[in-house]
Amino acid sequence: MTPHLDSPATALREIDSRPMLEIKLRKHDASSYRTEVIAFPAIEQNLQEAMDKIGVGITTEKLCLVDAVRSAHGCLQALVGTLVNVDEVQYLARPCL
Repeated sequence: MTPHLDSPATALREIDSRPMLEIKLRKHDASSYRTEVIAFPAIEQNLQEAMDKIGVGITTEKLCLVDAVRSAHGCLQALVGTLVNVDEVQYLARPCL
């Protein structure tokens, strides 16, 4: 028997498939039109491609400016306007799965 679309199991799968955190990033010294929205935790290859698109690459430096944050918890809005390292964001997002 397949679960009905409104069943708790279906609802749980839908919740689990949504990204925990989405951040709109750009290189700190680049124009605001050259941005990428990244869902964290991200697949490493997708993260690398997104960073290449905005001209950062994977680095240990804080070169990404946060333009916007979308998450289930509003506390991460404090990141808007700050410089971040995407590897650190990736690390922090993983335990919350």
